[in-house]
Amino acid sequence: FNPRKVHVVLTQGTTRLVAALGKVDPRRWEGGKSATFATTLRVPASLAKGAYQVSLWLPDDAASLRDLPEYAVQLANAGTWNAATGDNVLVPDLAVDPAAPGPVDPTASVFAEQ
Repeated sequence: FNPRKVHVVLTQGTTRLVAALGKVDPRRWEGGKSATFATTLRVPASLAKGAYQVSLWLPDDAASLRDLPEYAVQLANAGTWNAATGDNVLVPDLAVDPAAPGPVDPTASVFAEQ
């Protein structure tokens, strides 16, 4: 099995933010079983309010194939595959609102794993 990174993707219209997950190894995911992992993501403070899609993207590691959706891993979950982007949409409508309760870091400038 070749190494393959897992990325979380936030999408709204033409906005596409990608965060690589450094500690998730999809080579250990077994067919027919659920895979669970937890991570903390930092969202840019400037991210516009609205509804975003949350997806997993598992592109090929080769630079020449990375952006070709047909080389991304398609999960077996029904109704999640976006063939145009190679994303597996897990949450179609995540509300992002700067006024939501919780900790806020006004200096956050990139979408990344913490």
